[in-house]
Order: sequence, then structure tokens, then C-alpha cells
Amino acid sequence: MATQPDILIFLSDQHDGRVQAHMGDGTVRTPHLDRLAREGVTFTQAYTPCPLCVPARMSLLTGQLPSHTGVFINNGSIHPEMPTFLHALELAGYETVLCGRMHFEGEDQRHGFSRRIALDVTPTDFGGQDAFLRNLAPCGVLLTGAGCLEAVGGGNSPALEYDRYVVSQAASWLRRDHERPQCLVVGTYGPHHPYVAPPELYQYYHDRVSLPGNLGADSPSYCREKPRDSREDLVRAVRAAYYGMIEFEDSCVGTVRAAWTDYLTRTGRRGVFAYLSDHGDHAGERGLYGKQTLFEPSLRIPALFAGDVNANLKL
Repeated sequence: MATQPDILIFLSDQHDGRVQAHMGDGTVRTPHLDRLAREGVTFTQAYTPCPLCVPARMSLLTGQLPSHTGVFINNGSIHPEMPTFLHALELAGYETVLCGRMHFEGEDQRHGFSRRIALDVTPTDFGGQDAFLRNLAPCGVLLTGAGCLEAVGGGNSPALEYDRYVVSQAASWLRRDHERPQCLVVGTYGPHHPYVAPPELYQYYHDRVSLPGNLGADSPSYCREKPRDSREDLVRAVRAAYYGMIEFEDSCVGTVRAAWTDYLTRTGRRGVFAYLSDHGDHAGERGLYGKQTLFEPSLRIPALFAGDVNANLKL
């Protein structure tokens, strides 16, 4: 049996770490994350290094704060010569595989990954998102913070379809045998807005979610440019969709982890499975939506790890 453990990191986008059943949320259904928590270790006070996608992700890859990576906005990128943990794993003999979203910007679309097996969903070049949003019209604006409230409810969306695609690609990869130990990073888009959940999940949560008690709270001046709307019917709809998307994401985790378990069993290998997100989402708290604030729903992230504690990782 190989001594190097295989590693799978499931990285979602915009999951408020408090919205999990095992974290005390009595409304959301997250059976697969709950099982992961029972079987492993949960960091109950995990916070993002930056409540914005690309800076947070570059910090995750490098182990450095944005003040060291130099990435503070989504149109930024770490220098190609800046090492990531993937470079270290490659040197240790791993095949480092990215399946789906990482939101790399610029010419370097690897930053230590030796292989990519699924496309990204956001732009991969510098210079803004105009062409990308036009290609997704009329859905493109829904992916932005400015347009996140233009469609709220039950249905389908590019985000849900993308995550189904990523999960299927990950499961297909795990049905194959691989000579080298694997570090597979599965990057999904949900539960990032648009606030659209599968209809049955939206209906389930609509009358069950509670309204935040801080809808009328004041916010700092830097929040003035963010979408704000405290209408109770809208907040309820947003939260129902957000909870539904988290349950949908939980099912994605379950599918990938089942394929992962089958892979380890078939190959006789050891493995570690992690679930993380880059930042959270207000989902109507304080009448705010999305991220980019220093409030708890924007900063808190899930951080769960489970696997063979006797696996000997040598770098």
C-alpha cells in the first residue's frame, strides 16, 4: 500500500460556515457535511483571509495573506513564480488535479496544478467581465453583486448546471486508476448567487427559514455601494433559495465523497477529504447580499477534514 495519502479538497464558493446543521442551524439539511463532521475534524471558528473570491483563493493556495500575495481584487493574480502548496505536492510525487472552478486570472492557469479536467465558469483573462457577461446574457448579470437580486426563487441557473458538470467530471476521474498519489481539488460555483435553488428545495425552505433580527441595523459607509433591500418578502425568498443551494451543494459533496470512497476502496489507498469555501454570504442579513464586508456571514467559512489519520504525508 502506498504511504502517501490521496487528498481531495472540495472548495465551494460563498458558503456561510454557520449554515450547516452540525454547526447548530436547525433549519438547513446538510447530511453529508454532518457526516463528514462526525467522522473527522471541524474548525468551528474558521474565517476567510479575505471576503472576496480571488484574494481568498490565492491565500488558500499560497498560505499567505493578501498583503503578501498582492491580490486584493478579483482581477488580480499571484506571480507565476510564487509557490503554492501544489508545487510542494508535485515535488513529493503527487499528481495535482483541478476539477472546475479556481478563478485564476491571467496567463498562468495552473499555479502548480499539473492537470485541469473541467473548465472554469468565470473569465480567465485580465480586463474585466464584459465579454463573459454578454455570452451569458441574460443570465450573466445575475452572477454579479450588482444584479444578484434580479432573479430570486426556484428554478435552474448556470451556477447549478455548472456544479452538476463539475461533479460529473470529478466522479469520472475517480473511476479511473492513477499511478501517482492524487491531490484533486474540486471547485464548484454554488452556493454563490444567483439566488436560485432547485424548485423543490426552494419551496421546502420558503416557510421554514427565519428572518434575521438585524434587518434594520446600520452598516458602515463602505457598504453603501452594495445592494441593500430589507423587504421581508424578498429576504425570505433570498434565504429560502440560499438554504436550498446549500442543500444542493451538500448533495454534490455527497456524490463526490461516495466516488472518492469507492476509489480508495478499489485501489487500497489511504485518503483525506476536506470541505472548504472561500468566504460567506449575507443572504439578507442587515439587508445586505453577497460578501465584501467584515460582518460574520461574509467572513465565516466551513472547514471540515476527515480521513486516515495514520496516513504519513512526507513533503
